[in-house]
Amino acid sequence: MTYSNYKKYLEFESEHQKCYENLLNQYCSLSNSEDNHWAYNMVREVKLEKGIKIHLSAHVLNAVIIAKMFFNFIETYNLKINFKILANLKELALQNSSIYGYSQVGKFITIYPNNDEELIFLLNKLENLYRGIKGVDIPSDFRYQLSEVVFYRYGEFIKKDDFIDKRDRKFPTDVEIPIEDYFRERFDVIPTKYIILEIINRNAKGGVYKVLNTESNRISVLKEAKNLSLLDFTNKDGISRLMSERSILRDIEKENFSPKVFGDFYVKNSYFVEEEYIEGVPLINYKELQTNYSWFLNLIDNLELLNKKYNYTYRDLSFNNIIVSKEKKVYVIDFEHALSKTEFENEERVSLFGTPGFYETNLDLSEKQAEDILGIVYLLFWSQNLKEYRHFLNLDYIAAMEYIMTFEKDRYNKISSKERFYPIYKKAFNHEYRDFSELKSEFIQILEG
Repeated sequence: MTYSNYKKYLEFESEHQKCYENLLNQYCSLSNSEDNHWAYNMVREVKLEKGIKIHLSAHVLNAVIIAKMFFNFIETYNLKINFKILANLKELALQNSSIYGYSQVGKFITIYPNNDEELIFLLNKLENLYRGIKGVDIPSDFRYQLSEVVFYRYGEFIKKDDFIDKRDRKFPTDVEIPIEDYFRERFDVIPTKYIILEIINRNAKGGVYKVLNTESNRISVLKEAKNLSLLDFTNKDGISRLMSERSILRDIEKENFSPKVFGDFYVKNSYFVEEEYIEGVPLINYKELQTNYSWFLNLIDNLELLNKKYNYTYRDLSFNNIIVSKEKKVYVIDFEHALSKTEFENEERVSLFGTPGFYETNLDLSEKQAEDILGIVYLLFWSQNLKEYRHFLNLDYIAAMEYIMTFEKDRYNKISSKERFYPIYKKAFNHEYRDFSELKSEFIQILEG
């Protein structure tokens, strides 16, 4: 019998522990508790005796990376927040074994937000930061969205002898809960009140279903996003985009050019939003596409509202995302890739997205023109060149991308100056429109001319 395997295990454990200790030592504001169980970072006055605290979960193999990401996050945003972190990996192993109590399992970092605004900011940023990383379930806490690292619960910030913390995953009845996700229901299957009438679309991201809601007796759309689907290099996935769509639709609901939101919920590792079903046809099938240009004028007005009044850019204009009702009213659907312009300004990286043939791929062009103006003008261009557009649609993916890249490199030469809307194409392709009203004014002049 040899003990070399045991020895190698202990050496491996010791290497991890040294790495963890070095990381904590780099974060010079940390100070240990008397029992060396926790290292504290108390950089400001604790304003609350009790409140909602955030817990970050970890196990011994990913604790170093989770801690390093947390410290980098604090430095990136220059945050002054109070928190404590386990002083060494042996304490984490003991804690996760429930030797300190079942309710302590999984707790690696505890954060003490000073107010609701900071709480929501931290929950959202940390959920995005740790998306896709596995932690240990915390029995006393609520999971934030579908994160396996970010949890929260109500409890003490300052220890008081007269307060009994039951750690029972409950909020006191007199506490107002500011976390929207707390109120989202979680199911194992799609609730029986929904009868699926049609599978509109199903892909790697999830699905889109036409359903009958038997409780409200209405036809609606269920949009599904799966956890970690279409994850990009900003760590956003299908769920984060669908949650963003829901938020934007709620913001702009009163403008009445987008679907209403009726509710949302989780089914295991998927997120669902119930939205209004817009009765109508996709813009490409609109019979008056080339004869009645009210659709184009309405679209300019809608996108101007979205960009100017609400400070969003839509980014995904295409024929399929514009619905024309029987009353000839124009609706914009599918806001999953719409973004707040503030996010554009504050984030270092923003993923490029759009339907091929409707967005700019030359990123060296001027940024003075609103991104959605080019998308609108591409809709106009393809509406006047439907034969060529339908040819493009019938190509396979690789051939379609080659076609679009060739077209965009030579788009000025492909457009005849004799075309009715040539001045608009030329100006938009050169990114020379200052705003939507300028585009609308010039379009009306051409129609009247």
